[in-house]
Amino acid sequence: GCEMGAFEEDGWRGVEVGGVAFRAVKPCDRCATTLVDQAAGRRAKGAEPLKTLRTFRMREGFESPLFGVNLTPLEGRGELRVGDELVITERE
Repeated sequence: GCEMGAFEEDGWRGVEVGGVAFRAVKPCDRCATTLVDQAAGRRAKGAEPLKTLRTFRMREGFESPLFGVNLTPLEGRGELRVGDELVITERE
């Protein structure tokens, strides 16, 4: 695979994975689910990782810090598998 920097996905506009083309439609803001201990099903102690992300990943128009992008398939169907290569097809 290729090496990518932290938060490089912020500049993606299009990607392809497993032969399926996707459009990056909007930034993804982190929700409180990241504060839940998934094994125990209850809120974990502390406010991490949101507390730290709020110090440098906030953007106007969002109430939570950004972390990733939402992708939608352009057309058709496909199957994604663990290990599929991600190809960046369009950048800002």
